Amino acid sequence: MICHPETAGARTSAAPDPPPPPHGQGVGEVAGGAEQAPPGGQPSAASDAATEPAVASTAASAPPRALPPEAETDGDGPVGWIRSILEAAQDAICVTDASQLVTDYNQRFLQMWRISGEALARRDPAEIEAAVRRQVADPGPFFRRVEEIRHSGEPETLDVIRLADGRIFERYSRLQLVRGRAVGRVWTFHDITGRRRAEELLLRNEAELRALADSMAQLAWMAEPDGHIFWYNRRWYEYTGSSLEQMRGWGWQAVHDPAMLPQVVARWRAAIRSGQPWEMEFPLRGADGVYRWFLTRAIPARDPSGRVTRWFGTNTDVDRAKRAEDALREETRVLELLNRTGRAIAAQLDLPGLLQTVVDAGTELSGARFGIFFYDDRGRGEGAGGAGGFVLQAWSGIAPDAAEPACAGRGRFLEAVFRAGAPVRQADAPQDLSYAGLPPARSYVAIPVMARDGEVLGGLLFGHPEPGVFDARTERVLLGVAAQAAISIDNARLYDSAQREIAERARTEQRLLESEARLRVSLETAALGTWELDVRAARVTLDARARKLFAPGRGETLSLEEFLTLGQAEGQEERREALRAVCEGRLGRFDAEFRLAGGSRWVKVSAKPVHDAAGEIPRLVGGVLDVTDMMRARATIEERQRELERLVEERTASLHQAIAQMEEFSYSVSHDLRAPLRAIQGYAQAVLEDNAERIGEQGREHLKRILRAGERMDRLTRDVLTYSRIARGAAPLDEVSLERVVGDAIEQYGLARRREGEIRVESPLLPVRGNEPLLVQAVSNLLANAFKFVPAGLRPGVRVWTERREAEVRLWVEDNGIGVRPEHAARIWGMFERVHPPEKFEGTGIGLAIVRKAVERMGGSVGVESDGEHGSRFWIQLKASEAAA
Repeated sequence: MICHPETAGARTSAAPDPPPPPHGQGVGEVAGGAEQAPPGGQPSAASDAATEPAVASTAASAPPRALPPEAETDGDGPVGWIRSILEAAQDAICVTDASQLVTDYNQRFLQMWRISGEALARRDPAEIEAAVRRQVADPGPFFRRVEEIRHSGEPETLDVIRLADGRIFERYSRLQLVRGRAVGRVWTFHDITGRRRAEELLLRNEAELRALADSMAQLAWMAEPDGHIFWYNRRWYEYTGSSLEQMRGWGWQAVHDPAMLPQVVARWRAAIRSGQPWEMEFPLRGADGVYRWFLTRAIPARDPSGRVTRWFGTNTDVDRAKRAEDALREETRVLELLNRTGRAIAAQLDLPGLLQTVVDAGTELSGARFGIFFYDDRGRGEGAGGAGGFVLQAWSGIAPDAAEPACAGRGRFLEAVFRAGAPVRQADAPQDLSYAGLPPARSYVAIPVMARDGEVLGGLLFGHPEPGVFDARTERVLLGVAAQAAISIDNARLYDSAQREIAERARTEQRLLESEARLRVSLETAALGTWELDVRAARVTLDARARKLFAPGRGETLSLEEFLTLGQAEGQEERREALRAVCEGRLGRFDAEFRLAGGSRWVKVSAKPVHDAAGEIPRLVGGVLDVTDMMRARATIEERQRELERLVEERTASLHQAIAQMEEFSYSVSHDLRAPLRAIQGYAQAVLEDNAERIGEQGREHLKRILRAGERMDRLTRDVLTYSRIARGAAPLDEVSLERVVGDAIEQYGLARRREGEIRVESPLLPVRGNEPLLVQAVSNLLANAFKFVPAGLRPGVRVWTERREAEVRLWVEDNGIGVRPEHAARIWGMFERVHPPEKFEGTGIGLAIVRKAVERMGGSVGVESDGEHGSRFWIQLKASEAAA
């Protein structure tokens, strides 16, 4: 608004040339409700070309001049012509004389400033000033600026003013000269409220998107089409401790593991060349110097022609999951090896072979460079505690010609370790502890092999040339191997003893049959003690070893009832019945494992019947084996298995949680993108409708492209929302009629009313178990694709039918379209996957991903059959309805 507080002039017939249109480039906010353009800056017409007043071209081309008195006529004269131009202008225009008095204005001026023509006609300064003050947001600076312009004599001025009702005007003035003398100014006011709000909205959206990127848990970055990275989010700098100057372009290589860097660079360059999404796992160095594993994904953004314009990448921290997976894999390997070792050791009765199996297994399990088994071959109870009792019996990781001299390694230190009965582990041993004939070792662990009664049977020694190789876990594993070895060595010794007993008893012809039967049973059961049941007398006879392990403190003979009550009450009745069945010949063998009554030790009792000449069973001969250590080892293995299952459950739950978070993030981003998208479409449509003639053919084409791009983006966000809703929503299963589903899909998309195509449904369609809304969505997408992807000029033809596949039903959708090449058959089901250029076949690349996700939610599967030339046959397979079974 331009008015002098002294007066306000009425319209006159002398109207100077109107000014050029206002421009918005380079205008900045200033206090007091006005924004001033940079000093000396020339305005540009680019931003508001669509709303330029018609008077602009005249003002710009004609020099400032005053009309001669004889031109002051109305109608078709010069004044009338100028008046018509002023009234046709879209901007508010007012003319002031040298005293800053209003001499002329157009009706747009009155409308924009909401001042009546009568008020200006009355020339009441107070009334006009009051009217202006009501309109301007901050009148003080407004009037001061008017005075500055009045006294400065500036040829042109440009600034921005804000009104109390929120509107924003761009104010432009031009000094009018007649014969070199200033005769007044022409003021133009252009309403830029919509443009400014759109700019502020765009800036706010950009700030929000940057804040969103900075708040992500992932590291994020953007790159040019050639791979030159120009932006990282805050999380990247926090993790790497770097700056943009260090990381810009290809500087990110500085935080990569040098061992993997060539592979990473090669894969990244290949993705850039192909324009395909990139995914890879590799470690990145943090600010603390520690490497952590990240899953990196990069997606290309493309322009309408398909050319890559930018890359968007994220690095997701998967270090914990990666290390847990490696630990789980290693733990599984160790448990499998332990199980295999236990079976191999238990199956060995040959002592040299047994010792070799033990040392080989221990070397593999511990990761040692070499392993040795020192064995006390003097036998139990002979010379315990001597310095020379242990000899090298088996070795692994040592050449045969170098192993024999290592027998000299049975020094006082090694003897003391084994006799102490406790393991010894050294993380960094001095060189003088290396034994004669053995490879040098910085790390070693020594494990005694002890029988159940505390006797030391030998010892295991494992070494490695590097320090810190063995830990507490390694020690526990080797203790388990040693326990299994001790049991098997005892069994082997028992076997040896049993053989000697057989040979001894063979000398006595009287007891040859009895001794042979007893020893044969001992051999088959590998028992540590023997017992015999007199079936007729119901008495049990125990040998000394059986009494020591099975019934300490009892006599040599027991009643059958006393024998049965040696075990815990649980399962006692079952053992009594099994023993009765063997005695009566209904069962060929008696076997039982149970805990001794009142104790913590476990025994395995077995027996076989001995028949006399008449075929009767006068007695049973059996053995007793202490399996406490074996049961403990079994319990340890079961605990490890439970721990493994727990780790798997935790990792599965963590993966489900990460997937849920990613789906929630996708839903939120897709939903929030639609608000600014609708604003862009609305403003573009408004400009196209209101100013189509002014912007010219090229401008209209640009706006149409914006609208088409907005529509594509809107379809994309809707598809992403649909995908997210399917992934996150409940999907209860019920009996579903495929006849109704296919009919609803055809009706929903209006496919049946299309004259250019045909859908043939081969009824009846078998019912399935599924979720009807998800099925309608999936079938609709398949039918829509069948109509969309057909060659130009070909009438679409679609055939729909079902077939039974055992307990499932397969729904087929066959088309005569362009087909899918076999190498793309798996890829097309992914998000944003397209195998045809968008300018040829429009789409978002999410339709088939929605189909796959919907069917998977119902427990089904999808697929496609095509040679890439003669149409496609897509199928959905779900469980058959119980009614159709």
